[in-house]
Amino acid sequence: GVRVYTGFTNSEARKNMLAVVGLLLFWHLIKIVKWGFVTDNTATRYLWYLFYVPMILLPLFFLFVSLCVGKSDNYKIPKGLNILFLPAALLIAAVMFNDYHRLAFTFDDIELANRYYSYGVLYYVIAVRMCALTVVSLAVLYKRCKIPKSRKRVMLPFLIVLITVAYCAGYSVLSETYIYKCLDVTTVFCAVVYGIFNCCSAVGLINTNFGYAKLFEQSNINAIITDEFFNEIYISGGADKFDKKFLRQAV
Repeated sequence: GVRVYTGFTNSEARKNMLAVVGLLLFWHLIKIVKWGFVTDNTATRYLWYLFYVPMILLPLFFLFVSLCVGKSDNYKIPKGLNILFLPAALLIAAVMFNDYHRLAFTFDDIELANRYYSYGVLYYVIAVRMCALTVVSLAVLYKRCKIPKSRKRVMLPFLIVLITVAYCAGYSVLSETYIYKCLDVTTVFCAVVYGIFNCCSAVGLINTNFGYAKLFEQSNINAIITDEFFNEIYISGGADKFDKKFLRQAV
């Protein structure tokens, strides 16, 4: 969150990325509460349903961040796109009321639903929507990429998505295996979100306030930037070295 707040140059992208940070923290918090403090079956079940709040909203905020790429730092997302929150809200409400319709998760005994359940049609609708929004967001980033000769590098976020799809595909069959129990859904998905955004900023798909040292070093000017005590902060590749005493005399 601190890195996003200090590093993202576009205010709209920063706002949506901070929403992503908040959702990740919320997801971890309810996971900790569910597994560490709650024993009541009903409370545990509804905490489980709350996992789908960040799962449904995260891809939408990712789309909003991607739309800010290539725009000015003062760019605002069109208000008409807020309509996309409506289907997200409906899906969240549907999951929270799953006990009554059981379209997201089906179970015979509601008291044992946390352990013995199967997936309903609504679950697959949510999964397809998550994948679709993520791929669309990456496609927008890829299309707007202005980094020359970097098409191979910008495929790295897509690779993370493919790994995630493979994880999800194997979950229903391998969820009881040791590796899947270690790599639970919350941990994996939060790592995926973190990985995608870090990859996007590292390869330049998302503009950030980092990399100035390299930029200055590779420039063809002959210059040094120091702090108030004449300690070198940035130095260009061809710059001459000067003693601090000389710099003080120059001032």
